Amino acid sequence: MVYAAAHFSDLPGPGARLEARRSRFESNLVEAAEPHLGTLAFNVQRLARVLGMSVRTLQLRMRKLELPTPASWLRALRLERARMLLRIQAYDTVGEVAAAVGMSPSHFSRAFSAHTGLRPSALIHS
Repeated sequence: MVYAAAHFSDLPGPGARLEARRSRFESNLVEAAEPHLGTLAFNVQRLARVLGMSVRTLQLRMRKLELPTPASWLRALRLERARMLLRIQAYDTVGEVAAAVGMSPSHFSRAFSAHTGLRPSALIHS
């Protein structure tokens, strides 16, 4: 029985398997969402459609993999893309950055500040 215990200890545990599945699924999410991030109308319903699943299936899969809700995940992806665009100063105004990540300018600044703790205008002028 000692052999069996030693043999099974070499196998990845449930946490490692979950992390691998989460990583693969999140890569698929990013690949599906990135081409559409600049579209204001790209939402959870369209993300699910691009992935070939229903919104409910997407929600359940993300919950099972201990990921945020699809809406929260998509918002965070947009805001992280915006942070990158602001840092490299790819655009001249905050409104242009908001449009580039598919968010309305009126909502973008508040959401960005809440997500990062930084004002987008501070990054664009730095």
